[in-house]
Amino acid sequence: MNEWVSERCLPTSALVTVAATAAIFCSSALRKRACAGAGEVALARGMQKRAASAAQPGPALGGSASLPDLDEVGRVAFYNVGLFTPQLVGRGSPTWFGMLRSEVIKVFSELHCDMLCLSEMGEVQEGLESAFAEAEFSSGVAQPAPGALRRWFQGALQEVHAGDWGIYPRGHYVTLVRPDAAIEVESEWEENVYRQHAFRVAQVMRCCTRTVPVVAGGAPQPAQPFPFRWLCVNVHCPSSKGRPYGPEARQGVLQSLVALSQNGTAPMVVGGDLNFSLFALRAGLQEAGLPPKETFITKSHEVNKILHGDLAVALGGLVAIREDSDIGKSFGGLSDAHDLVLVPLVRVGSGRPSQIVP
Repeated sequence: MNEWVSERCLPTSALVTVAATAAIFCSSALRKRACAGAGEVALARGMQKRAASAAQPGPALGGSASLPDLDEVGRVAFYNVGLFTPQLVGRGSPTWFGMLRSEVIKVFSELHCDMLCLSEMGEVQEGLESAFAEAEFSSGVAQPAPGALRRWFQGALQEVHAGDWGIYPRGHYVTLVRPDAAIEVESEWEENVYRQHAFRVAQVMRCCTRTVPVVAGGAPQPAQPFPFRWLCVNVHCPSSKGRPYGPEARQGVLQSLVALSQNGTAPMVVGGDLNFSLFALRAGLQEAGLPPKETFITKSHEVNKILHGDLAVALGGLVAIREDSDIGKSFGGLSDAHDLVLVPLVRVGSGRPSQIVP
């Protein structure tokens, strides 16, 4: 029997356990941070959003998952924007730059995210650095120095929070991290996720979060004396005549991601645009051998029909809290084909030492 079922098939007892745990998690988070440092306050900022929306963890791939105590990890968002050079260097460039600025600011100021992973920012493996440099030149800078994209995002985001933002461009990916977030990117690199296609690469970040445990009794707890390390994978898998993405390549990508997570044992979140439907992603992850009761899929929103590829996966002890977003194509936004996927992350096992991510 296929263990991977939708949330509609979860047993009532499992749903009650999940909802109760999430409610405890949301209600106690703010109390515990009365004396917290800047990084921990950043996590509390996200809890305000979640407490108001009665959020629940996204369904586990196995229908009988029962979650114990939870620790906050951070609020991550994935967004395939589908933005290309002609849009940023033509007559309509002010409009496109304005939309990008507006949505990025909203992600951090209204959705209270700590980390935003953008994909399809330009052509695959090329990106938009030259377009940002040309825009800077057009604004009156005689000889723009390298790093125009970083400067643009750094300037735009000062409106949200003054400080040195983490900005990580990599090919057609750009990841942004708040300067006051509890998340620190320790390293970042490009990972090929299917050897037969050199262009099929992901942006991988080894992250560290100082977590605060939330226990079943709701009692305030001190910050963990150790950091929690996890991987964040920002991946866009194109599918076209020039870049075919058949069944073998699709399963190969999933196998590579599972290997990156040490067969589902290392904490990891994956998002961007794997170019899978929800059904196909469940089936592919099952075939790849991930533990069904310890792997969670979340999507952009519950009410509206999700757009193809707007999914994220949490595994290896990470749990994705289900929360709708209101940014993207469905809402008249910047992206031509996608909505933002919001992934508030927690981890299972209050008080346990971090699993090692090599």
